[in-house]
Amino acid sequence: MKKTVLVCAVLCMALLCLCGSALAADTEIQVTPVSANVQVTQDTKNGDPVFKVTKATGVESGQLYLVMIQEGTDAAEKPKPTKENLCYINVEPATASSITLEAYPKELTAGSTYIVYLSDYAENGAAKGVATITVSAGSGGGDAKIVYGDVNGDGKVRSWDATVLACYLAGQDEFQDINEQNADCDGNGKVRSWDLTILYCYLAGQDEFAQLPDNPHTGS
Repeated sequence: MKKTVLVCAVLCMALLCLCGSALAADTEIQVTPVSANVQVTQDTKNGDPVFKVTKATGVESGQLYLVMIQEGTDAAEKPKPTKENLCYINVEPATASSITLEAYPKELTAGSTYIVYLSDYAENGAAKGVATITVSAGSGGGDAKIVYGDVNGDGKVRSWDATVLACYLAGQDEFQDINEQNADCDGNGKVRSWDLTILYCYLAGQDEFAQLPDNPHTGS
């Protein structure tokens, strides 16, 4: 049972690590504890939010713990993870009388609420809600700023944007909701494969693509 759950968690992590967790600058994240025995705090790493889940009592060395972040509003509800609502999952063994797990959720959505679950396999794998994460909607308002290359509209330009654009151009249904203005990397009013080439070259640091929008092959 433990081995099966561990393998599943590793596979989920392989998928989730492709995503980044980035929010606009005007959003705020609030962590509200639910369990008195588990502490959940927020930190940042490389500009992205990371949540530290610490259990300091009732921990045995070698015991497996699963941490999971899932979109939802009621920490008392039993988790029902799906591809749509699961933001993070990982399993780690305790190495001492306490354990701290770091959770790096995939992209969080402004205006949404998430539940942090912790599962102790000595308790038959029952996942318990230990904290809620509330992401503010931000101030909004005004005209949206064009950030060329920021295909998913999270305020940053990075490799995940190139992945999203590639899937969009390939016609994959789950990647059709993109920011087309930002994806138009050559600024010609169209989103096409050349925009993806520009974005790849920009991310690779090639000098001739050091600034977006850019179209050194004008008219192509």
